[in-house]
Amino acid sequence: MGYTDVIEDTFSSSIYSSRLSLIVGEVMSASFKQISGGEARTLGNIDVHIRKIIELAQEYEENCSDLDLDRNKTIKSTTTTTEHPRSRPDMTIYYKNVLFMMGEEKDLDGRLEAAEKQLDGYFDFWNPLAFGKLPFVMAFVAAGIKLQFYYYYSNNNNVPVRVRIGNTINLGTTNRMNNFKALQHTINAIRIIRTWDLKQYIRRPEIKLYEVIQRRNGTTVTINPKKVIKKLHIEKREPAYKTFLKFFYENIFPKLDNYKLLESKYHARWIYLEFAPLRYAIWSVFKSVMILHANEIVHRDIRWENVMRLTDNSWVLIDFEEAAPIGRGNRSTPILNIAAPEYRGMESDPCRAAGDIWMIGNLLNDLRILQIQLSARARNFRDRLTQQNHDERPSAADAIDDDWFSDM
Repeated sequence: MGYTDVIEDTFSSSIYSSRLSLIVGEVMSASFKQISGGEARTLGNIDVHIRKIIELAQEYEENCSDLDLDRNKTIKSTTTTTEHPRSRPDMTIYYKNVLFMMGEEKDLDGRLEAAEKQLDGYFDFWNPLAFGKLPFVMAFVAAGIKLQFYYYYSNNNNVPVRVRIGNTINLGTTNRMNNFKALQHTINAIRIIRTWDLKQYIRRPEIKLYEVIQRRNGTTVTINPKKVIKKLHIEKREPAYKTFLKFFYENIFPKLDNYKLLESKYHARWIYLEFAPLRYAIWSVFKSVMILHANEIVHRDIRWENVMRLTDNSWVLIDFEEAAPIGRGNRSTPILNIAAPEYRGMESDPCRAAGDIWMIGNLLNDLRILQIQLSARARNFRDRLTQQNHDERPSAADAIDDDWFSDM
């Protein structure tokens, strides 16, 4: 049994009813005129018809504090497209971190079909890590005076299929029934997601689709259905660093394994469960480092936070912002708690390959790893990698042939 049409509770009834009346009055009296280049006007119109109802439910409705609404960016009044049009939808609405509605906004009604295709482009894969038992995901397109609702369901190949809900709503007329239909669709969406929660279809997902994670130095990571988009902001970095990064991502990065969707950002929790995954993770790091060193590149930031377990249970080394050419001693010293001993107290990093080798050995000294009873071969291997004299450490190619990996 689902929820009834009454969406208020006794605790918040007086406050909620008053605000609901104000918002419904604003929705029913709203009129809208589209103009070329006026995507910001469309945004404002959608804020009246959808966002305010969502925010009201967030504040007062039982269990709806788990609702979360996010916008891609603030759209300037002179723009017709979003700043990053292929990264994520203009609006995303979540319940317990599960995406249950998304929307795309355009300035003119003639661009409705283009907005539909753009939504399809964003949402090109039904990822089980994000949705669990969710039957479908709702969506809308606001193109000028036109508002159209949809739902997406997954076909047998995990490809989302878009289906229209009802007819297109025209918000540019004096017919207030259209305003009411927009309000009705939004309230129904809230009722649907609460019913799904009641039926235990909702599980907090391993990944939150279209979430933008802010990293240091202005770097952003956006989680999309099939890929992770990482954007580096290097406008203010020195010219030599820009040149190096361009070379690295065009020539070296394609030789490494591609990014894939992860089961969790807390990837280190798998490492200490069993011995075999730990050894496979270290071996995989060496495979990546071998490629880097063969191309005269050092990683400089090897730690468990940058070793990812993928959905196929393989491992990959990521995050190359600190990478540098071997022998170029013009970079700042790596983070001290992971840096090789010879770096400590130095103002610049000599960028030796041996520094990466020490960091890999230091992975086996992590407190989370010490819960494992390392074998004698594993301990000997670790000690080889972390020798104080950097000239006595093995190369990546030599290390990967160590006895510790002999029966893999």
